[in-house]
Amino acid sequence: MKKYNLFGIFLLGFLLLTTSFGFVAASDDDSDGVDDDIEESNKRDISIDFEPGEFQVESKLRNGNKIDEIQLRIRYDGNGLQVEVSYEEEVPIDNTTEYELEFEVEFRKLIEYVDLNSNGLYDDSTDQLIQEVELNSFQPVIYTSESISTDTTLHYVIVNTTDGVFTAHIYFVEEFDIVNNTFIAPTETKIDIEITNFNFLNVSSQLALYIKLGSESEYEEDHLAYGCDPVPAKIYHALKPAPHLFEDVVVARSEVNGE
Repeated sequence: MKKYNLFGIFLLGFLLLTTSFGFVAASDDDSDGVDDDIEESNKRDISIDFEPGEFQVESKLRNGNKIDEIQLRIRYDGNGLQVEVSYEEEVPIDNTTEYELEFEVEFRKLIEYVDLNSNGLYDDSTDQLIQEVELNSFQPVIYTSESISTDTTLHYVIVNTTDGVFTAHIYFVEEFDIVNNTFIAPTETKIDIEITNFNFLNVSSQLALYIKLGSESEYEEDHLAYGCDPVPAKIYHALKPAPHLFEDVVVARSEVNGE
């Protein structure tokens, strides 16, 4: 029986910055490609509250009078790893303008399958299912932090299953930063998915991660509201559902050992 490592990267969040940074930085003391003035205006304060089976993250824009809040509730239980994200912004334009956005990502199970149509995706109607491994039992989370600058912090949380096969490395930053060669904005969350020592039952099979995505948004201006009902989606492999919510899933499968 062969054992493999599989590694994927998710970047979820919002492109909700106070100004554009798509130009050469006039002053960039930390060499991250972002002008220092822009970096200062986009810094956020992050607090994390840990409870059994879940933790909640609150991120607020540090400077200015605008209400700009991101909240995440991350649960790990018998239903898998669930990440709920909500964003709220209030901007005074004549009367108050309010925008709210919510979405949820669920990592439910690992699926070993034979890709019969060779499209690199798991199609439950055509591909051969070998086994499903539910993500339903987790170890206590591990939390560490480190300074990015004198007044900002990188927060790092590890969530892994009891058997150690599935691990989510979750990063939150209070200012623009480069983490493991990935540029992260303070309105984004980086999630590295690591699958270690998965026991494949078929030498020709591939591995898929079952992901469920739902979203809801609401825009309100002058007491008129516009809403969008939640739209669930089931995703098994690489995904790119909406700009700035996810980047491509990068998957690498490498053999560790064989028996």
